[in-house]
Amino acid sequence: MARSKPARTRAAFTLIELLIAILIIGILATLVTLGVSKAMTYAKQVATKTEMAQIEQAQGVAAIEMGRVPYIPSYLVLKKTPGEYAGATDPYMMMSGRILMQMFPGWTSASWCPTGGTVVLDATQTYVFFLNGNNGMGFSKGMDPWDTSGNGKKFGPYFQFKSERLIPATWNPSSSTFPAYSDYWDNKSPYIVYSQMMVGSGNPPVGAGGAPPETPTAIIAKRQLEGVKKYYMPKGYQIFSAGKDGAWGNLGYNVTPFNGLVKNADGSEADDQANFSESPLGKPIND
Repeated sequence: MARSKPARTRAAFTLIELLIAILIIGILATLVTLGVSKAMTYAKQVATKTEMAQIEQAQGVAAIEMGRVPYIPSYLVLKKTPGEYAGATDPYMMMSGRILMQMFPGWTSASWCPTGGTVVLDATQTYVFFLNGNNGMGFSKGMDPWDTSGNGKKFGPYFQFKSERLIPATWNPSSSTFPAYSDYWDNKSPYIVYSQMMVGSGNPPVGAGGAPPETPTAIIAKRQLEGVKKYYMPKGYQIFSAGKDGAWGNLGYNVTPFNGLVKNADGSEADDQANFSESPLGKPIND
């Protein structure tokens, strides 16, 4: 009986073959990682843009429902009672009293200032205050707008703020109990919301003397319109996010039309986002 020949076995992979295989796997892993990273970045850009639109819409709804005021302001001076605004000469305090009394005509004493005095909210806090109310409870139409007893009809809340993204304000210690709201980028940078009707065509409401604190330079997006500096925003509210890097870009342009070119302080491209720009205010993110 003839014996069958044993099957020929192939020798192990050579070192060159192993190195080539490892190289190919490494290249594929890099491409996959870059693709996933870019997809995640784009997803957060879209999520931020979508959330900005939701906040803008909620601002409009709140302005209509809460006394049909012309706008939700981006700076607010809070007092315990309406009478404390009487005789005010500061334009921001006058504006705050006028809007709050129009919203809450039955207001006599507010627990948003439990110990009296003055609480000042800036453009990172004011929209949260109006859209959220008292810790997500909205506002009461009764004597105390922050009444949480459930008595009487309520205003809002108008936007569902995620509690884990509410962050304490830092610029004004007297208002530290009133939170700001961080964007989708996980860097604890708050959205900043400016009311176009509040600033009109004048200079941005920044600086000392009762005005809001100086804003990051990148959010002072201006254009030249008939020789007058004006915020660039065709709608009612300008909303800004510092983007992936969590830093506001430097801005030194005054052009028509807005070209969106923004630089960080170190000269690198910025990635700030705004509700009036379809893409980040710097070059598209590529890392």
